[in-house]
Amino acid sequence: MLRTRLLDLLDAHRDVPVVSVEAPGGFGKTTVLGQWAERDARPLVWITVRPKAPDATWLAGELVDGLCRVGVIDEPVTLPPALDPVSWHLGLLPVVEQAVASASRPFLVVVDEAGALQGPLWDGLAGSIATSLPTGCQLVLAARSQAPPSLRRLRSSGELAVVGPELLALDAVEGDQILRSLGLRLDQAVVLDLLEQTGGWPIALPLLASALQAGRWARTGARLATTQALADYLRIEVLEPLGADDARLLLRSSVLTEMDGPTCDAVTGSPGSLARLRQLAAATHLVAPLDVNAERFRLHPLLAAFLAEELRAADPGGWRGAHRAAARVAERAGDLDAAVFHLRAAADDAALGEVVWENGGVLLGRAEAAVLHRWLEGIDDARLERVPRLALAAAWVASHKGDMVRMERMRLAAHASAAARDPDFLLEVSLLDATVGAAGIEAIAQVAGRFLDSRRGTVWVTIAHLLQGIALGLLGDQHGACETIEQGRVLCEALEMPLMTAHCLAATADLALLAGDRARAVEAIMRARALMDRGRFDVAATSAPISTTLAYAYLLEGRVTQARAEAARALRLTALMRPVAPWHAVQGRLTLASVSLGLGDVARAQGLVAEAERLVGPATRSPVLDDMLRQVRERLSAAGSQRAHGATLTTAEVRVLQYLPTHLSFPEIASELYVSRHTVKTQALSAYRKLGAHTRSEAIEKARERGLLPPR
Repeated sequence: MLRTRLLDLLDAHRDVPVVSVEAPGGFGKTTVLGQWAERDARPLVWITVRPKAPDATWLAGELVDGLCRVGVIDEPVTLPPALDPVSWHLGLLPVVEQAVASASRPFLVVVDEAGALQGPLWDGLAGSIATSLPTGCQLVLAARSQAPPSLRRLRSSGELAVVGPELLALDAVEGDQILRSLGLRLDQAVVLDLLEQTGGWPIALPLLASALQAGRWARTGARLATTQALADYLRIEVLEPLGADDARLLLRSSVLTEMDGPTCDAVTGSPGSLARLRQLAAATHLVAPLDVNAERFRLHPLLAAFLAEELRAADPGGWRGAHRAAARVAERAGDLDAAVFHLRAAADDAALGEVVWENGGVLLGRAEAAVLHRWLEGIDDARLERVPRLALAAAWVASHKGDMVRMERMRLAAHASAAARDPDFLLEVSLLDATVGAAGIEAIAQVAGRFLDSRRGTVWVTIAHLLQGIALGLLGDQHGACETIEQGRVLCEALEMPLMTAHCLAATADLALLAGDRARAVEAIMRARALMDRGRFDVAATSAPISTTLAYAYLLEGRVTQARAEAARALRLTALMRPVAPWHAVQGRLTLASVSLGLGDVARAQGLVAEAERLVGPATRSPVLDDMLRQVRERLSAAGSQRAHGATLTTAEVRVLQYLPTHLSFPEIASELYVSRHTVKTQALSAYRKLGAHTRSEAIEKARERGLLPPR
């Protein structure tokens, strides 16, 4: 296959004195340079370094003989003997430099397999050749390792160009050409996925041919399985040339997506990994630096996949141990996604449960339940149910998603598992029991109090504060409720948990409404709304209490359109919350019934009150809820009496009535309702007449008396 892209790239570097083509074996370095040399008109000296003769003196002789043979120097050159470094530098190198500099016309020298040459003599020879090249001449090295230091220093001045594995890797067109030559026609997406997994390593496609032809890998996202041919190649060409320590380093580090010194020290159990990673990066190019300081590295994806398979098959215990060690390092570094990945790979469910539970409360408090869901996704339910922390985390995730059937199943599993395996964890399980609230409001206060008294230093204490505050408020202890919820809010803000902070603010607003402090209630719920808006938390089922209080606050402010929309959302979320928070099932419906009455929707209010009455029971026994129910019934009765004794307002008239306390003008109300100014004025005057009012303020007062508007 003619790799035109690379030939054009090499053409573009014709003015650069030295070109280093660096990549592991199987990247087609020799083939590409051969194709390029064929289309280059300059005299060519091609030197292939054989393993039996990797000697700098030999190379010097091959170079001057080659220059003489292609006719760019007039007479043969005899090199003086160089038996020691001094005679090498003072006697041999000047002769080579003179021979190179005396060339009669531009030439091209290719040194293939240059990586076999090592040491200061080769470094000195390479530097001498590079600095002696006449204009138009080039030295091209092909190696599996980096160019010697004397040449690498030329890169900053633009006298060295490096063509590395990232350029030699196959692109989509080249990959498709090779696959077609193997008789394979794959979709472009599959080809791209295949190239990504192989890192574009050209030798890989023919070595994978048997698997590809058998159709064992023919879709995007499929995991690439190493064939025997590819495994043999990697074992012979990559692993065997390495020392035992380096091979073990790469084998154990194959579980990592990124390698660094501390992590590799941990997974291998040996120090000094960073220095060896840097050496491997220079020697093989299969370990690629990811930063300018060469602190982080990535193993070639194809080699990483092969080594991971080897480690898992040959040493399952070592595989799990490497993942556990990597998880510990990742957790200390705060990379929780990586820690969870490694613990899942190691199937260490107990340690996974610790990490998930330790951080799950913060994620839920930040409305990042999706992260927690991702950590647990794909784990079989039977595994989750055996580990109390995993089962309970899964239950909390399900509650945020509104999947109450799964929440209940996982909650019960956490109970059974904790009782059998981890009795100390039962107190954490009881927090979800309190949220479910089936045992009643007094039990919620007791459970939350026990959790707070235990002084457990976990983020879940924020939920205990909120639950105890809500329970105390429903039991009539308004002072204790306010104090506890405020402590929870301060803690939530310190932990940067905006969703939990919004819940605490909503609970504060509810308490303020019960105390008749509407200004404080509106201020608190609007702060909660700002947090909801910034974090887009309003899709979580558990945000129903916030949405409910916000709808009532909108009504108090006369923002009828927003009140109606928020009430609809609150009702939808409240329905999703069952059977969690039975107190809200009653309180929320009664609050929304008040909102509906304020919006003039008496039928909706009646339905909500009827639903609340059906839900009243032992789990919701509360003097505060009883008083709320009585007040809403009285307002419903007043609204019904107004309908029975006197002219009934039409729906359109009630709709206009809601805007009267806002002090919007008739034209502004018309704009809100998308009707004409004349229509609004006609409906408002008709409402005045039916209410027996003569002014706007009198109409508002009479509407409040009859339950058509919320109290002042």
